[in-house]
Amino acid sequence: MLPATAGHAIDAANGRVLGTGPALANTSAAAVKSKTPVIAHAEEYARLKKAGVAFVRVLWCDTVNLVRTKVIPLRRFFEDRLSTQGIRDQQCLAAMPVTGDEVLAGSPSGDLILMPDMSTLCIMPYYPSHASVFCFMYLPNGQPFACDTRALVARVLTRAKQEFDLTFNMGFELEFTLFMRNATTGAREPLDKALYAENSALDPSTSEVLDDMVMMLEAQGIAVEAYHKESAPGQYEIVLKYKEALAALDDLVRARTTLRHVAKAHGLECSFIPKPFSGEAGNSNHCHISLNRGGRNIYADPHPAPSMLPMAMGSGTSHFMAGVLHRLMPLTALLAPSYVSYERLVPQMWSGAFTVWGHGNKEAAVRAGDNNFEVKTLDGTANPHLALAGVLAAGLDGLRQRLVLPPPLQDDPATLTQAQRNAIHCQSLPSSLLMALTHLKGDALLADVLGPRLLNTFLRVKEGECKQIDVMHGAERYELFVRRY
Repeated sequence: MLPATAGHAIDAANGRVLGTGPALANTSAAAVKSKTPVIAHAEEYARLKKAGVAFVRVLWCDTVNLVRTKVIPLRRFFEDRLSTQGIRDQQCLAAMPVTGDEVLAGSPSGDLILMPDMSTLCIMPYYPSHASVFCFMYLPNGQPFACDTRALVARVLTRAKQEFDLTFNMGFELEFTLFMRNATTGAREPLDKALYAENSALDPSTSEVLDDMVMMLEAQGIAVEAYHKESAPGQYEIVLKYKEALAALDDLVRARTTLRHVAKAHGLECSFIPKPFSGEAGNSNHCHISLNRGGRNIYADPHPAPSMLPMAMGSGTSHFMAGVLHRLMPLTALLAPSYVSYERLVPQMWSGAFTVWGHGNKEAAVRAGDNNFEVKTLDGTANPHLALAGVLAAGLDGLRQRLVLPPPLQDDPATLTQAQRNAIHCQSLPSSLLMALTHLKGDALLADVLGPRLLNTFLRVKEGECKQIDVMHGAERYELFVRRY
């Protein structure tokens, strides 16, 4: 198993995970003799105090992609050594459905330790008296918690490095809807009805909101490449610059949280609900992935085979993409893991509703670009660490098995006959979450990667959600997902 952070020991008497970082390892004899308390990460403590930070939020993304937090006073976080010893919480938090804090039968039980990953410590610019930090999760005996999705993707990334000497960069397109309240009725309404990239949508009041979002992201080290109006009412997109995979996934979680906070400060509501309006384009979080070796992007081949033109794709990328495409049906349960996700995954809505790839084909689930490929299936209800752990594992298996990509499709798959789709092994993505979960249950590779504890927890939570949400009225279901996501 991959250690979550560098060096943790166990205090057997108290059942605590102890840090063995520099601040503890370098305790001087003089300090011990004088009983002067030694504070780990003393420089960070001083920096945050000087900046006026009073609290630290310890963040984790749960199974259903709700960002949860424990808020610790700054003094206690550092002086009581919580930054190295961790914070206790409950394992059942990994298995709560989106409908409410309900402990489902068979959920994990017992304590766990939230161990801060201090490399992710960051001041929250939209609430500067707070800093936030991601964590890894341990059992009190020091063993990794099986339902820690951030540790899961870290293990997959380590495997890629060890087995193939590969690292990955990722970038994301955040599509979201801005809502306002009708001044007379109080009803929720889209902020505008402008079209794709329509300049008139960016009036001063709207631009101010989006500008603030970008500035708050940039202040957290989350680089933005562009923003623009999207095609649906009230829909916008912010494009995040690529970054090393784990950092990019953490940034995506932070970005979603930041956008919601900034919108609220402007009296608006920001939602990543996959399908806010029937008959309109939905919200996704398209993921762009490039393969790297030795610090160099190896996505492209400088000497491509004629069959790979016009895209000079390297063989490693081709095998990797083939692995993703081969397992896209079960992966959909992780990439689009909500009851309402399947309202978005429909043909001729630019959602990529078929298991095909193409060069720039907006109706393909996997698209090849100039220096990266794109997975369109991911939406804002997905836990990014869990979803991309699955994608990376599928791609690595494609490399392992040297899977071959089928020919690219440049046409809209919906315009083909069923016989034509069968001939190119083109399938419609699952039409419901339950169908996607069935595919996930039947995939041995993904079951092995997730492990029985996490897989069973995920299946139990999602199947329970389907039962609860299926009996809701449409308006109640809509309210739930706009509010949660």
